[in-house]
Amino acid sequence: MNLSLVGNRPSVAKDAQALKLITESEKLADQASDEVRNISHLLHPPDLDAVGLVAAIRWYTTRFSERSGIAVKLNLPADLCRLPQDEEIALFRVAQESLTNVQRHSGSKVARIRIVQHAHEVDMEIEDKGHGLPDGVLRQERESVESLGVGIGGMRERLQQLGGRLEITSGPKGTKVKAMVPRPPAEPVNQDVDAPNT
Repeated sequence: MNLSLVGNRPSVAKDAQALKLITESEKLADQASDEVRNISHLLHPPDLDAVGLVAAIRWYTTRFSERSGIAVKLNLPADLCRLPQDEEIALFRVAQESLTNVQRHSGSKVARIRIVQHAHEVDMEIEDKGHGLPDGVLRQERESVESLGVGIGGMRERLQQLGGRLEITSGPKGTKVKAMVPRPPAEPVNQDVDAPNT
């Protein structure tokens, strides 16, 4: 708004160079606003709160494939139970981070995300067909979370805080990231009990 006001001043309107710079700055501000909106949706898509983890992962992977050219195969249960918000966010972040690593480091053109729900746990696996993690990365991660910043170490920390865990296996034929979180106990079914006759 301030740029528009400055651009409308008579003294600026007569200065072609200043007017050009202001117009370019307005375009850059619009682009920055659009990028912030896109990033905020990618970091925490509206679908995650509204309709759950499965829909959010479908939404994200569609856009990821469009941007990266990496095909992501999904094996997601239609009846996945709703998890506590912190757990859904953590699993979504693991999927994001893992796919980012596939794109940046693996060389794989395909990835797979699979979610399985057990009686007391929900497991999510992200696999690729790339050349595996560089030598020493997993050993380094076990020795020092801080050395890897918010990547693998950050994922592990987030899950441990929720009572979950992270397992990573990697070799020359690909990498598998497995995240596990506790499944909340099922809600008890209310049963009407007839009052005794008096």
